[in-house]
Amino acid sequence: MKPPAPKVFALEVATFIIQERAQSECDLLAESTNLKARLRTRTGSDGVVIYRVLLGRFDDEQAAETAADDLLTRGLVSEARVISFTPRSSRPR
Repeated sequence: MKPPAPKVFALEVATFIIQERAQSECDLLAESTNLKARLRTRTGSDGVVIYRVLLGRFDDEQAAETAADDLLTRGLVSEARVISFTPRSSRPR
C-alpha cells in the first residue's frame, strides 16, 4: 500500500466565472507578489465553471497563513483563504 501523497498549501485569493479575467488577475498577481500563481477550476452544482486563482506553494499551513497576512496587510489581495491540495506530480495515475 502506498503512503498518502503529501499535502501542500496555497492561498485562494480570487474566483471568477470568466476565464480571461481569471487569467489576467493570475498574471498580475504573479508579477506583483513574486509568488507562483496558477488557475484551478471547479464546477459548481449548477454546472458553472469557477476559475480559482491560487498563489504560492507552502509546506505547512502556518507558512501559508503568514503569507496571507502579509499579502492582505500590503493590500495586494482583498481576500486570502488557505487551502490544502495534493500536488499533481504526487497524484496516482
